[in-house]
Amino acid sequence: MRGASAGHSVSASSAAGSVRIPAAFCGVVGFKPTHGRIPMHPPSVLGTLAHAGPMARSVADVAALTDLLAARDHRDPSWTPTIGEPADPVRIAFSPALGRVDVQPEIASLVADTVAALAEAGLPVEEADPDFPDPARAFDVLWSVGVAHIVRRYGGTEPLDPGLQRLIERGARHSTADYLDAQSELAALGVAMGEFHTRFDVLITPAVPIKPFAAGYDVPPGSGLTDWPQWTPFTYPFNMSRQPALSVPVGLTSRGLPAGVQIAGARHADSTVLAVGALIEKLRPALSYPQEDA
Repeated sequence: MRGASAGHSVSASSAAGSVRIPAAFCGVVGFKPTHGRIPMHPPSVLGTLAHAGPMARSVADVAALTDLLAARDHRDPSWTPTIGEPADPVRIAFSPALGRVDVQPEIASLVADTVAALAEAGLPVEEADPDFPDPARAFDVLWSVGVAHIVRRYGGTEPLDPGLQRLIERGARHSTADYLDAQSELAALGVAMGEFHTRFDVLITPAVPIKPFAAGYDVPPGSGLTDWPQWTPFTYPFNMSRQPALSVPVGLTSRGLPAGVQIAGARHADSTVLAVGALIEKLRPALSYPQEDA
């Protein structure tokens, strides 16, 4: 966590979805800007996986907080200046499952209804997958090596969470060649998404393919999954590609649990992503919060 702001906004750090995932599960808005938009110091050992971004109750609030946090900081050489106006008209690609993700039916339905509302509002929408190879292996190398290094650096003799211990052991087994290969895959993903965004301004997917589950578990109980990246396949690829991605609430499941849609855009097209998110918020106000007087 980077630090709290006044009111109902907070800024956080994300290397795989730690802004968008809790936002989707809690019915709020979460924004991961283009890498470098919000400066970070000290630098993360997770490299370009690590981003900073805000969570708030509305797209307008995350946009305002992003502008506040994005002031230049000479200690972060990856800092980039504020971007320009959103694209007009916006060309939307909708990928219900990135070609390979098993999405729970209620989540899929809420996201599809949201995309249909955008089309009815007059925006050009086309179902299209980016078709990049599954980056799970490369992400695991970058993530586990980085986390193993963090824990080694701090030392200590306290017992570790069993899941964290397994992650550290996995990271310690990776070689320098593994790490460099993963970095090459990360770069290739960025190139592939850059090409995709020559045809589409934004890509819409579910934010998370599953309903929120009980706290205290890495994976949903009884799911048969073994590690949390297995249920976050929509978020960590866009940390790897360093592009902006926004989670916006789009409704509630039959049990009253929030669901979110993700809007990803080309690097430095943060304004376009936020503009589409604001339109979704207007078209799908099921989770909108009353605005308090200043």
